[in-house]
Amino acid sequence: MTRQKLAVDGTSPNHDGKLPARFLSGAGLFLALSLGLLGQVALAKDIRVVYSSITASQSVVWVARETGIYRKHGLDVQLVFVSSGSRAISALIAGETPVLFSAGSPAVSASLGGAKIKIIMGLLNVFPYYVVGAKEFSRIEQLRGKKIAISRFGSSGHAAAVYVLRKFNLEPGRDVALIQVGGGAERLAAMQAGSVHATLLTSPQELLAKKRGFNIIADVSQLDIPFLHSSVIAREDAIKNSPDLLESFSKAVVEGIHFIKTKPKETLKIFQKFFATDDMEALQDAYDEYIRQIPRVPYADPKAIQTVLQIVGESQPAALKARPEQFLDDSFLQKLERSGFVGGLYGR
Repeated sequence: MTRQKLAVDGTSPNHDGKLPARFLSGAGLFLALSLGLLGQVALAKDIRVVYSSITASQSVVWVARETGIYRKHGLDVQLVFVSSGSRAISALIAGETPVLFSAGSPAVSASLGGAKIKIIMGLLNVFPYYVVGAKEFSRIEQLRGKKIAISRFGSSGHAAAVYVLRKFNLEPGRDVALIQVGGGAERLAAMQAGSVHATLLTSPQELLAKKRGFNIIADVSQLDIPFLHSSVIAREDAIKNSPDLLESFSKAVVEGIHFIKTKPKETLKIFQKFFATDDMEALQDAYDEYIRQIPRVPYADPKAIQTVLQIVGESQPAALKARPEQFLDDSFLQKLERSGFVGGLYGR
């Protein structure tokens, strides 16, 4: 909970104690003036941004903050960490933030329930999981009659497990038992205790599992299963009434992705701070995985949303009749591409 308290007061997890520019006064204003920053401070637009996981797939939210990219685009960003996708969506709907970094499933579910929100970016259009099993397992088919640990029912990991099993003609509940265990550490502990036979982990947790002698059975991202694992969601009233704000925010995110892709050493330092670890091998593993999965221009793939609709449809039948396009608004990204902004970042 300490991490969340830090996030809510406007600083990042493990922040170095620097205050946001809006707190500058007196001697602080003099210092800003002497550094030529006063104009930027005065013109910066306040925006509260909620993010829902401390993972590589949402790392651009803090990279853009730590590198000053938000400020470059005229934004004074307050980051707020909420450790649950459903709670984060509630904050968005309540108007506590105009934009949210979260998985696609909560957004689709809330929209079907009447929430006026749109997915404006897709940061990760695949399941970023590895199926990790006990030493005796090397193929998915060997898990028939076994137990797989997941975090909780309704999570992205649960969805990934269902899709992976069905791809190999195994039906969850009938052929394989899915056991709700908790976070990655709890699932690894359950495997070590022998109470489950496999689980799904993201990077760098899969590296830790491998070091403990478990087998990497499958890289789910390579199984051609589209899924909107990480996205940026905005309220429709913000899209309509504050397009300049969201355009600046979109520029900052796209430039943040460029920074991650082109400055690995600097990015790893930021990862080290926000993941709160000095395990550089694990950080490099997380970085390498994310780099190969995130696009330069983070469009949400309609096929990835279609998978979300199929999953949500098991509890909300209306999803099965919905079209991916009704949840999307990629106008800000399209405008950035037409303007040459993205090409300018990458030198073409």
